[in-house]
Amino acid sequence: MIDTASISAALRSLADDPLFARIEVLDLTRNLIKARLYLREDLFIQVYRNDRSQVTNLLIVLEGQRVFARDQIRGSWHRHPFENSAEHDTGPEGQRAVTFLEFIEEARQLLVEARLL
Repeated sequence: MIDTASISAALRSLADDPLFARIEVLDLTRNLIKARLYLREDLFIQVYRNDRSQVTNLLIVLEGQRVFARDQIRGSWHRHPFENSAEHDTGPEGQRAVTFLEFIEEARQLLVEARLL
């Protein structure tokens, strides 16, 4: 399950991870969180979760552009693939629900494979 509380807890657990240059919480309320995990100045992972509207956005941003994402809208997931982040993958892999920490590991693997880390 993914919710604001689990993301907050995960951010605390990642605070000492050497992968991240810094972690910034941009917005935090009881039902909403938005944060960025910087790998370097031009590369970060952004997380946005609104428990009330059941919206989750997990994305990798490189030089100001989304390069990969997984989004949940009212319980339904889709993915923006690394090969073409404008595309909406609603197939079995795209619809697969992920936790925030699963997304972090997926992002790490994609970035290593793309030689961005």
